[in-house]
Amino acid sequence: MSYNTNMSLATRQRSRLSHSDVKLILYLIVQIKPFKYVGDRTLSQSRKWDLIQQKFERYKLSRGTTPISVPTVRTLQRQMATALRKAQTLQLADPPRAPFDVFRHLSLQSSLADLERAVLELYNLSEAYKTGQTVGPLPDIVHSFADSPIEAEPDAEDAPNTPSPHASDSGDDMDVPDAMAPLLASLHALMDQNAAFYGECMAMMRQHSTAMAEKCAYFERLLTSTAELLKTTSPKTGAAVLHAETHADAPAAEPADEPAADVPADVPGDIPADEPADEPTDAAAGDTSDSTSRERQSGSLSVLLN
Repeated sequence: MSYNTNMSLATRQRSRLSHSDVKLILYLIVQIKPFKYVGDRTLSQSRKWDLIQQKFERYKLSRGTTPISVPTVRTLQRQMATALRKAQTLQLADPPRAPFDVFRHLSLQSSLADLERAVLELYNLSEAYKTGQTVGPLPDIVHSFADSPIEAEPDAEDAPNTPSPHASDSGDDMDVPDAMAPLLASLHALMDQNAAFYGECMAMMRQHSTAMAEKCAYFERLLTSTAELLKTTSPKTGAAVLHAETHADAPAAEPADEPAADVPADVPGDIPADEPADEPTDAAAGDTSDSTSRERQSGSLSVLLN
């Protein structure tokens, strides 16, 4: 049976994607890169989505899967949007990794989280090319991944009736009336805006946390330097510095009231004119008479000796 005959086996009926289907879709997105500024620029984005559908169908045929349900382009795009939201949430919680490090060992057997992270890095790279933040060719590790073959998973695929928790709703493949298309587009745009706002909030919180950590580290270094400085100074100087730092914020004590100067009770210049001066006391008069008597006795003794 030729390939064209086998292609007719593919149907586009309503179905839920299995876990392996979601991984295959994300792997093909990483391989073909249906972005405007990343991937083969000779192909349009719609042509890239067609290639993803064709490779998805070929892989299913090579595995002998029947019947084959090829997801629509809208389903593929919704799976990519879901992967981007989940990868952004995980990226905010996980520690930072080297750019494009996930591509080194990426395969169809990789975890769903790694495939989602790879899709997010390609999307961010396309946005960087769009805004001019990145110029030049693609990184080698990203460019060479486009030529890597699709490796089949060693385990058997999930049963077609086993839904994946990461798959889109069964209504993804349903035809939407033209009247509802603008409303759905607005809802998707609103969801994308909410996801972008959430990402910006988390980025600001990370910046605030980084700034607070730097301040704490600065204050710790300042305290350590102050403690070392106090140890190197003399005990008296260190005690004086410590006392000054301890009482730096204490209010200054008010100076005590000085005692009033003693004013002499009797100052000669202050004696009123109408009041007589104090007369000498009896003790002072007695001292004067005794001194006169001793002078007379010494005079008499000197006469006798002569």
